[in-house]
Order: sequence, then structure tokens, then C-alpha cells
Amino acid sequence: MMHRDATRLKRDAQRVFEDFERIVGEISQSGEERADATARQLRNGADQMRDRLIDMGESAVVRARRAGRHARTYARNHPWTTGNVALAAVAVIAIGLLVRRRRG
Repeated sequence: MMHRDATRLKRDAQRVFEDFERIVGEISQSGEERADATARQLRNGADQMRDRLIDMGESAVVRARRAGRHARTYARNHPWTTGNVALAAVAVIAIGLLVRRRRG
């Protein structure tokens, strides 16, 4: 789910940047000095935003990997606790299915 959302966000951001570049290109083609300065400022802002988005994505990947390593280490160091939590989760799901079946 998160991967799908991240892919969608990346695609939407790319469309915004493409539209932005097209608009800035149209502004800069007007040939006016003031329009060129505005277009440069807009491009600089877009470049900074793109860099920040890339940094955020890379940071999220690093944090997710770190969390996965911590979870793996915890599960390895506490197998009984991990097994009990897994068993409890299965029990909750089974009870939920049984209750749902009786109601239906």
C-alpha cells in the first residue's frame, strides 16, 4: 500500500514539474527581462523542491530499512515474545472470523 502511494506521489510530482517547466518555458519565451528573471526564480524554487523530495524519499527508505533491521534483531533476540505476539494475532483474526460467521 505504501509503495503504491509513494509511486502515485512520485508520478503526480513529476506531472506537476512537467507542467511547471512548460509554463516557465512559455514565460521565458516572451523575451522580457522581467519575465526571464521570474522564470529563473521559479526554476530555482522547483529545483530546490525536487531536491527536497528526493532527499525525503531517500530518508524514508533509510528509516524503513533501519526499522526492519531492528524488528529482525528483536525477533531474533526474543523468539518467545515474537511467537506469542504472532499467535495472539492469529487468535484475534480467528475469533473475528468466527464472530462474523455467526452473525452472518
